[in-house]
Amino acid sequence: ERLTFAKSRTLYLSQSGNASNFNRRVGAEFTPDGALVLPISSDRVDQIRWMTPLKKALAVGTAGGEIAIVEATEAQVFSASNAAALPQTDYGARKLPALRVGNVALFLQRAGRKLREYRYSIEEDQFVAPDLTILAEHISQSGIVDYCYQQEPNSIVWCARADGALIGLTYNRERGVVGWHRHPI
Repeated sequence: ERLTFAKSRTLYLSQSGNASNFNRRVGAEFTPDGALVLPISSDRVDQIRWMTPLKKALAVGTAGGEIAIVEATEAQVFSASNAAALPQTDYGARKLPALRVGNVALFLQRAGRKLREYRYSIEEDQFVAPDLTILAEHISQSGIVDYCYQQEPNSIVWCARADGALIGLTYNRERGVVGWHRHPI
């Protein structure tokens, strides 16, 4: 129940249950309900490109990799003293917001030619980001410059390519459907 903003390499989270209050103190003291300022530290200087809430974490994409914002220990509530930014993958993201579809985030890799599915893997006990263009690498060869998600009547991610072409990805993981298609305009 926090409103979250990002600037450069820092996340700003409001007080719990009070989205308009970014005061780190509640009354005269710091409490777990207080606002957080969470700098993302890594071995690279990467600006935040997108963030989206997922079931297990707040997913954050930077220019150089993807990070999960989680509780450092599950025995305590999420607070300034119990927050961790854990690096997950190193693909890097294009400067476009991620698309949340169910409990995954779809994002464009930095070069704009690969659409990745950021999801939690029980087998690896971390987030992974498989390439959704792996079976149709030619479809995004000129690069994707913008995209959006259509939930109804069919689950489709529409992508505008740099050469002006329109492509779509029918995406329905529940039924095992992930297929690319072109749409001449």
